[in-house]
Amino acid sequence: YAIMLVPMVVARIGTIPFLASGGVALGIFFCYMQALARLGHDRYAGARRQIAIGMAVITIVTNAFYFLKVFPPLPLVLTQAGVYHHVERMDGDFQVSQEEVPARWRNLFGTYPVMHIQHGGKLYLFSAVFAPRGLTTHILHEWQWLNPAGRDWITQQRVDLGIRGGRESGFRSYSVKSAPGPGEWRVNIETADGRAIGRVRFSVEEQAVPPAVITKILK
Repeated sequence: YAIMLVPMVVARIGTIPFLASGGVALGIFFCYMQALARLGHDRYAGARRQIAIGMAVITIVTNAFYFLKVFPPLPLVLTQAGVYHHVERMDGDFQVSQEEVPARWRNLFGTYPVMHIQHGGKLYLFSAVFAPRGLTTHILHEWQWLNPAGRDWITQQRVDLGIRGGRESGFRSYSVKSAPGPGEWRVNIETADGRAIGRVRFSVEEQAVPPAVITKILK
């Protein structure tokens, strides 16, 4: 809880709030151990070494996971994301145009949406990211194309988006990619320092006529 408490109080995320959170956690643990020492001095004295080693291991592993970017960027949470043919803000909501989306169970077998576009068309990536009230930060939409020759992901575009906390369903924003080439694509939704919040996968196919789309409202 301390890891999330400090970013919420200072309305910031990053290395300094994380280290401050660790300091708060160690302070709380120290006070707890002092209470145990007074209530059960003999039992505490016998287990003090094991407790200290365990706390040191937890601290080292937690910090290692943070700096290796294994931990998700708490308290940011992706609540909604998708790729669309058009996104437009209308009366506080977002109107999007999309093709038929495959059933959720098909994603388990690696089947991702196929976006049919005309040559030189555009695609939009919409995301909603929850953040606590008062927190203001930046996220990135990293558009990547899978190189069929080397089977490596090549970054085509990185879009910086500001977000503000407080909305229960997440702060909504979107980015646009002009003329995405045919093939497999993914958009990584991440913090400015590269911590993953979420990812959207899809494929692109070109065709001569505009694709058939449906329109819906995202609240």
